Amino acid sequence: MLALAVSIDDDADGTPLALTDNGENLRAPGWPQDCEHQLVAFDPEAKTCSVVWTSGLVDDIRHALGALDQTKSLKGKRPDWYNRLSLYSKAVVSS
Repeated sequence: MLALAVSIDDDADGTPLALTDNGENLRAPGWPQDCEHQLVAFDPEAKTCSVVWTSGLVDDIRHALGALDQTKSLKGKRPDWYNRLSLYSKAVVSS
């Protein structure tokens, strides 16, 4: 599951604790020190999450869409979900 989260505290071992936008309290060992909010991934049954860097997520989406295109799995008009993922995978190039 993906969720937005904010850092709320550290546990007794110094591991950051995060509160997701859907109310989950999770240990977040990879949380960056200079960041208030972050995208996280977690199993709904777990008590720990992984920080998701948007650049990595964009690359993952781009690779998945590329694999779909290569295998020609989608025939005809692209579904809405494909178009949304395609939009999400556009890299921002700063000058």
